Amino acid sequence: MKTLQPLELDKIRQELINHKVEYIEVIEELTDHIANGIEQQWRESNTHISFEEALTIEINKFGVKGLSKVQSTILNIKTQEFGLVVLKGVKDCLTSFKLLAVIAVVLSLYSLMTLTQHSLLLASLSNLIILIIFGIGQVIIFSETLKALQKYRYMNGYKKTLNDKSYSIIASVICIIVFGSTHSIKNYMSVTDNGILSLSFIYTTKSILFTLLLLTQYSAYFYLKPKYIRDKNNLLKTN
Repeated sequence: MKTLQPLELDKIRQELINHKVEYIEVIEELTDHIANGIEQQWRESNTHISFEEALTIEINKFGVKGLSKVQSTILNIKTQEFGLVVLKGVKDCLTSFKLLAVIAVVLSLYSLMTLTQHSLLLASLSNLIILIIFGIGQVIIFSETLKALQKYRYMNGYKKTLNDKSYSIIASVICIIVFGSTHSIKNYMSVTDNGILSLSFIYTTKSILFTLLLLTQYSAYFYLKPKYIRDKNNLLKTN
């Protein structure tokens, strides 16, 4: 039985690149699929079909829109996978021994906020400390996003990886959520009455919400990043 040679596999890859398939993983996956399709044509055909003819048939099965849809679908699946890793990290912190550290963070933030009752200076200092804490996390995550916007030598040029794209999407979403949420929580929950119960409720709620945002940043760095690096290293080893 006739099988495809490495040079022919490279021709499939190049044809996919010519059809605007952007990511290395998608190119490799489609190359395997198309190669199997070509070999199946050769097995089932009673007449000789050239490689070029068989390749054209397989590409036409997808069409330009079909290839784009496959690429988008695989990207969405990978992005959702990374998003679930972040959620798993947050859940792990809330359901393991790390919960003690989470409670300590909530109490620390609550204590910090109670200082705002004493003077405007302490209120400003409290807000500054919270902004610095979140700001450091934002800078770290944003820098990781920029690192993921690289291209790798592939075939006769440079291509992006779907792994990097998915990671940059999730990291960017986290940055936006944290920035928007901290701003909203700070402003929306600043309106209180003079009752002690009301102040206590506001500070408790803000402390919990801020802690959840910190957990999201923590999960992005200590759960998502290692997963992203493992997938990246595995990909680079095989290409």
